[in-house]
Amino acid sequence: MDLILDLGNTNKKFAIVDAPSARYPFGTIRTLENHSVISLAGIRTFVRKHPAINACILSSVIRHPSSVISFLKDLFPFIELDAMTPLPIKNRYLTPDTLGKDRLAAHATPPLCNASVSALKLARQAS
Repeated sequence: MDLILDLGNTNKKFAIVDAPSARYPFGTIRTLENHSVISLAGIRTFVRKHPAINACILSSVIRHPSSVISFLKDLFPFIELDAMTPLPIKNRYLTPDTLGKDRLAAHATPPLCNASVSALKLARQAS
């Protein structure tokens, strides 16, 4: 299972996603929680409730404690979605880091897929 952290200005979502299958090529969301604030303690609690997590991706447009990144990197293979994350599309923006991470993930995947889930799956395939 994968841990997906999608930290936006309004919503901060934590999701647990099953591995992809022939029927669900981008996995199946098993757990989805919305949080109003991001803290290391909150992420630790969530991770403890889901011991089957084996990888993590973080997509964030907000500031978050650096201790969160350290904690996640120590526990799992970890990807932080950014302009340099390997994806099967080319970002042709003159300033690639200004393209929103949500838009980058959404364009790299079929419609109606969870953007962060899709980004994790595609980044794994491309690397």
